[in-house]
Amino acid sequence: MTGSDKRLTAIIAEDESLARNVIRKFLVEFPNIEIIAEAADGLTALNQIHQMRPDLVFLDIQMPELDGLALLKELEV
Repeated sequence: MTGSDKRLTAIIAEDESLARNVIRKFLVEFPNIEIIAEAADGLTALNQIHQMRPDLVFLDIQMPELDGLALLKELEV
């Protein structure tokens, strides 16, 4: 597989279902991006990121349980 053929995995972390739908519809235009999970709160997103190790995360800043900025701090190495 060449670099241009590589599929990227992605997680959508957004508490509003309408916004998740918009992001999902936008990503249909990019066949090399595969949505592997969606989360409606920060804790779920954090767990999914740890378990699935996506290439990309579409992350909302204001979410219940754990906001996007706090989630990023949790991911710092």
